Amino acid sequence: VAETVASAKLLRIKSAAVWAVMPISSSHADLPEADVAELTKGLERFFRLYGQDSPTWVSRHLARKMAYAADHTEVELAAPADGETYGEREDLSVSLRHTFHLAVPYANWLFSQFDGDDGVLLDFGDREYGLIIRASCRLSNEGVRDYIDIESFPQ
Repeated sequence: VAETVASAKLLRIKSAAVWAVMPISSSHADLPEADVAELTKGLERFFRLYGQDSPTWVSRHLARKMAYAADHTEVELAAPADGETYGEREDLSVSLRHTFHLAVPYANWLFSQFDGDDGVLLDFGDREYGLIIRASCRLSNEGVRDYIDIESFPQ
């Protein structure tokens, strides 16, 4: 039985998955924007510290990529071995499903037909298609803490 409630552990795993697929996520103009103001400021500062101008994707695409990644990524976490709580260093079985936006016109429909039921018509744009990508892995439970250490860096 997979964990379906929004536990803190599941939310952290989904957040990591969203970050992992964000670079390959769609930034189609019809998509809503996520609130990434702090991330945008941080990236702009990062590039500025290295004497670079911030790439245009930071201001033009990042907010839509993050929203798409969050909306089109699903994570399932298998129940703990004892059915109640995950033990320290217990293996966590995680399954991920992400709908990859096929952005090339005409070819997008063709590729969406290749893999049976995994090709989907997306809910934005004009005939935008996606392909469902699945992955599964085992993660080691890094203890039983239910919080993340907040790191601080000198300004």
